Amino acid sequence: MYQRDGVGTAMGRTTGTWASQLGGSGPYAGGIAAYDASNAYLSSQNLLARTSDGGATWTNFTTPDNYYGIGVVRTNVLIAYAVGDSGHVYKTVNGGTSWTQSTVGTSKLLAVSVVDASNVWVAGVNGTIYRTTDGGTTWSLQVSGTTNTLLSISALDGANAWITGANVVLRTSNAGATWSAQVCTGGCPYLSGVSMFSTTTGYASSVEGFVWKTTDGATWSKTVATAGHFNLNGIGSVSATSAWAVGDHGGIYRTTDGGATWTVQNNRRGHQMAAISVVNATTAWIGATPQSALVVHPENS
Repeated sequence: MYQRDGVGTAMGRTTGTWASQLGGSGPYAGGIAAYDASNAYLSSQNLLARTSDGGATWTNFTTPDNYYGIGVVRTNVLIAYAVGDSGHVYKTVNGGTSWTQSTVGTSKLLAVSVVDASNVWVAGVNGTIYRTTDGGTTWSLQVSGTTNTLLSISALDGANAWITGANVVLRTSNAGATWSAQVCTGGCPYLSGVSMFSTTTGYASSVEGFVWKTTDGATWSKTVATAGHFNLNGIGSVSATSAWAVGDHGGIYRTTDGGATWTVQNNRRGHQMAAISVVNATTAWIGATPQSALVVHPENS
């Protein structure tokens, strides 16, 4: 998920509480990609960072680029992708020690979803979507059917993926050969993040403070508002009924009843929660601001 502005810091959660963890030194958090309770990657302005010890220490890689979305291969913690300005895609195959840049078009890229070491989608401004099936050696432009800014991707496998953005939800079920616009009841708002649990069930965060949900993989409806109605910047689903949403003014929200109700978890008004990456029902990481990069990992939630 792409964070629009702000500055960063770090915190973590153990035994049901959230505690701070230092994560890099960038002025804002752009994205977070969790592998497990110990390993996570963070993207920020001019900075990519990785921890392998639960956030106690970080390995930083800096370049002139601004980074937004980041993703890690689900079965190999050493391989990750990050996207940024001017069509730049960065890949590491050694756990973040070094990153190789490739250029995919010229548009700013804001989102990435990593299916496996070979199959990756990226998306960004002007409705841009690219996909690789060979680990980033080559990239193919896909027709999105929109010029709206695309902010978040959730790919379940090599065939099924969803993208949300400025007043749009897109879906493919044929590996991106075609993308179709989905229906939001009352019209699609500015949807900052998407997390699909299955081909029928998923959640999307919106800047209006609502979480949207689909139960058929095609139509989307509002759930109840999260506390405070603050902008939501990211979403992560654990199951068909369980998800976290994060947003402005320190908002961390959890549902365990499919979005019927949302509980505030340690709301920290001094931080802007930018993105969330869920590992399982008890472990997730959050990237946020201010002062470096903020990561949060809960246990025993």
